Amino acid sequence: MPQSISQCTVLENPRTNNTIITAYFPNVDKNKIKLVNASGTNIPLLQVTDKGEYFEIRPKNPIPTGVYILRMENSF
Repeated sequence: MPQSISQCTVLENPRTNNTIITAYFPNVDKNKIKLVNASGTNIPLLQVTDKGEYFEIRPKNPIPTGVYILRMENSF
């Protein structure tokens, strides 16, 4: 069973760049990162890049202003 993540930081907040999300969180499988809007609809991702200490998450299309949820699972 996946364990919960104790801390995640998403920069910048609020977002001014609607094409790249930078997120810092430990022990996460990049293949299990999902972006969801406030209605629960999955936002298609073009690319998730592991940059070592953080991830760059690129939605397939620019996302409009709104509330979004990052869903992820630990890799252990």
